Amino acid sequence: MQRGSLLTGAAHVKAFDERPTRYVRPHQKGGDFVDVSVISQLVQSVGFPIACVGALMYYISTQQEKMRATLEENTRAVLEMTITVKQHLCGGDENV
Repeated sequence: MQRGSLLTGAAHVKAFDERPTRYVRPHQKGGDFVDVSVISQLVQSVGFPIACVGALMYYISTQQEKMRATLEENTRAVLEMTITVKQHLCGGDENV
């Protein structure tokens, strides 16, 4: 007996096989999509704690790269501002 959208038997298996694949998008813009089935297979093969450790290692390494780039930009900006302030205080001397 079927009710509403409840599928039974072979109809349920067919509907399950035809579902679109779900993807998880990383939080960074322009990142690649990750198939949810790949994640679930990884968790099943190595276990949840180890999969979490791997995911956290990946997250930390990507955040570390972003932080390094940001620090380099900030260092460059501070040096440029330091030169500008010294030039301003010395009356526009370009050899400061």
